[in-house]
Amino acid sequence: AALLLEQASALRDRNRVDEAIAVFRKLQQLFPKTRESRVSFAVAGRLLLDRGHPAQALAQFDRHLAQGGEASQEAMAGRATALGQMGHVSAERETWQRLLDSYPGTVYASQAKDRLSRMHRPQEAVPGIEHSR
Repeated sequence: AALLLEQASALRDRNRVDEAIAVFRKLQQLFPKTRESRVSFAVAGRLLLDRGHPAQALAQFDRHLAQGGEASQEAMAGRATALGQMGHVSAERETWQRLLDSYPGTVYASQAKDRLSRMHRPQEAVPGIEHSR
């Protein structure tokens, strides 16, 4: 498990993102109960989100959070972002609020406050959300 995590991280660092994601998924499949696997869900989720795959990223973040991984703050912020990109506004809002309540003194708390503030403005001011008129 450690070797696969190291391999995936090296691929990510060399900007071979698709290969890194594949190795993270292999790690998750082969060693699902390890610390390395738990970490990989948060990292792979971030990579998938950055690649424009919010639904796949959401699944990774949710797996990390369900297992109580050590990157819960990052996974919760990623989860909220993925939900927002998918247009699930109420679930996004709820996740940002839960992050803010759970981790009030972190950089993610300020990100949550900022996003929640923007979400409370009139709908036209919320970026990334299409509205019918």
